[in-house]
Amino acid sequence: MESKEHVAAGNALVQWFNSQEIAPADAKSILSKVISKLLVADLTGSVTRQQIEAVFDRFDLQLVHDINDRLFNVKRR
Repeated sequence: MESKEHVAAGNALVQWFNSQEIAPADAKSILSKVISKLLVADLTGSVTRQQIEAVFDRFDLQLVHDINDRLFNVKRR
């Protein structure tokens, strides 16, 4: 997917949470469960601590990047 598609998908997901009247705290909890499922799906067989740390590191890096982008875009408005 391209960046514009990621943004559109994210906006659609936020709109769905809003349409279902799901509180932000509950949305975070739901998304956490979904993310954990996706991250664990990347692991196969006998999982080592190093594999788990690598999965977390990749996700954390992406999350920090996304937060920085969001903060930059919010400040520009």
